[in-house]
Amino acid sequence: MSVDDSANRDFYGQALKLQDIVAHPARDLRVPAVASTWTDRLRELGRSPAASDRDMPRAGDDSESRAIARESSRGADAPSGTYAPPLGFNGKLVSVRELAEHAKSHRGEEVMVAASIESLYSRSVFVLDDDPLLRTNQQVVVVAPNLLGPLTDNMEVAVVGDVISFRREDVEKRFPGYRLDVPDDVAKSLENMPAILATSIRTRAGQELVDYRGSH
Repeated sequence: MSVDDSANRDFYGQALKLQDIVAHPARDLRVPAVASTWTDRLRELGRSPAASDRDMPRAGDDSESRAIARESSRGADAPSGTYAPPLGFNGKLVSVRELAEHAKSHRGEEVMVAASIESLYSRSVFVLDDDPLLRTNQQVVVVAPNLLGPLTDNMEVAVVGDVISFRREDVEKRFPGYRLDVPDDVAKSLENMPAILATSIRTRAGQELVDYRGSH
């Protein structure tokens, strides 16, 4: 179909030679209809990015984005975060969530978990939580009778030790001479939760908080 066909001239425009345009500059040359479509499209593409951004979803506007951001900042692909395993560590690096959801598969294993302290029940018993800002059901008990220094709520630590199901008799059997220093009702509420018998607890600064000689 030629662009000079009368049926299409109004839409596509008329083919002209350059010498005709120069020789007859005042000639009535109508803008083809298709040109309006092109110019409208160019105006849309030229809109301010700020205006078009208002229609775009922003990272962090939904709970999934926030969860992804939290996991990324805490090293979701490397549960130990920025902590390096202690010398001689041959166990597994796991997250609180992994340990809480699959405790049976890790029972008896040596693991390393990096997380924040959710609740301090005594000088030697505390709980690690999967999220430092929100209370979740993803929790792991830590028992550390041989602490060298005090701990605080929301403190971020890396814990190394063997995994068991929390029971008073099993904990006390593992640490000769130690008596679980929490009330009976607390011990009952923690019963059967995944627990780590800590042989190492370190801060982000690398400070060791467990007397290794007394943890075996």
